[in-house]
Amino acid sequence: MSQRLKNISSSSHSDHSFKLIEKMQKMEIRSDPEVHPNAKNKEGKRMSLSSAAFICVVFSFLLLLSNGYFSYGSAGTLRGSYETKYSIVVDCGSTGSRVHIYEFKKASGAALPVIENEEFIQLKPGLSSYAENSKDGANSLVPLLDAAVKAIPKEYHERTPIFVGATAGLRLLPGNQAEDLLDAVRDLLKTNYQFSFSPSTDVQILSGDDEGKFAWIATNMLLGLLFPGADTVGVVDLGGGSVQMIRAVEHDEVQFLPPEKILKQRFGLHEVNLYVHSFLNYGLMAARKQILKVSGAAKACMPYGYQGEKANYVYGGESVPAVGGPNGNFQGCLSSAVQTLDLDDPCSHNMCTFDGEWAGKGTEREQFYMLSYIYERIDETGAGDFDELGGKSSLQRIKDAARRVCKMGLKELHGVEKTDPEHRPYLCMDMSYIYSLLNVGLGVTGDIHLAKKFESNGKHFEAAWPLGAAVTKL
Repeated sequence: MSQRLKNISSSSHSDHSFKLIEKMQKMEIRSDPEVHPNAKNKEGKRMSLSSAAFICVVFSFLLLLSNGYFSYGSAGTLRGSYETKYSIVVDCGSTGSRVHIYEFKKASGAALPVIENEEFIQLKPGLSSYAENSKDGANSLVPLLDAAVKAIPKEYHERTPIFVGATAGLRLLPGNQAEDLLDAVRDLLKTNYQFSFSPSTDVQILSGDDEGKFAWIATNMLLGLLFPGADTVGVVDLGGGSVQMIRAVEHDEVQFLPPEKILKQRFGLHEVNLYVHSFLNYGLMAARKQILKVSGAAKACMPYGYQGEKANYVYGGESVPAVGGPNGNFQGCLSSAVQTLDLDDPCSHNMCTFDGEWAGKGTEREQFYMLSYIYERIDETGAGDFDELGGKSSLQRIKDAARRVCKMGLKELHGVEKTDPEHRPYLCMDMSYIYSLLNVGLGVTGDIHLAKKFESNGKHFEAAWPLGAAVTKL
């Protein structure tokens, strides 16, 4: 259990203790014959015995509570009886397919489980690459599904839920191509595997809102914040095709939003109002295409020497030229990136971010964790301070790193070993876009909290939407 959770839990338990003790004292006064002289001795004795019994029950409850027997499934060590559960999530993203095989322990009476273990395997290309041959697309998942068969004891197969979520890559396919791929996956699961799933709800194109909601659940679960009264954190998750912003909405903000903007999520007796918005086509891979369409962007953003047949960027079935200029230009690249945010789009709300969307109190007034490509690019370019779980950065450090990589030629960029070779020529563009997204688009100020993994139950787990989905499917 994190120290933060311990402190919150201790404070919460103390408050409840004082309130219960005060209530018991009032009960004792009401039954005291000196306060009520007309009360019969026999009745007074009965009330005293009842009060004594009540005191014993309450203090027994408080003792159990303080020892963690009543858990909200937050990070920590399980006590008491529990059962083992497994959950499988297949993430069919725009750049590859991944399987997450989770093992949980769920204490009796707990609202949420505690994650115990995770196995993770990924393959390239993504499912959307098989748009012309749905059967081959489904079969591309076989190595991932077979890994789940081996990882989970056979006696658990029929009661283990599996969820296949396709994200931005499939959302952008034309016609019936996406649904044909999903139908082929459904047939594969029904024919060859015993895992539990509903064809209509457990194999689907994941909406951006659901993707964001699941990422928020995963992050706050691993931080141990999914219980009443906790100060949850917001999440900005930059994927390949879209970027999600998710946070809990306070009661004074709900009135400013239409009902369809609010997602209600229940954890036991605890309900949270979530604001989730998915900015489709503003993910990092999708943004590259839009930036390169801006006049002069390729010369400003792409490195000198990047030319020839390879200097074409393909995304969503569309190819755009990406030939580098003689000198990288951060200001020119940044200007092109800002143009893609559509800051002038009409907004019907008082406070807006970009693309005409509501901002609410904004990222400057709440702690947010930045996930996925934001984390990766800042780490790869040395723009933050990191440990094995996450890190911190600032707008200035991101800007400085963007200036630095924009000055690099193709040969120098190949020395950025943390970045996959195929992405190195785009580092200037990626960092310029991330800076513009955080600074101009979302209005981030102060420290930038970067999250990849969190500690839970003595182990490290990635804060990603598949974990949130796995929990809700149990």
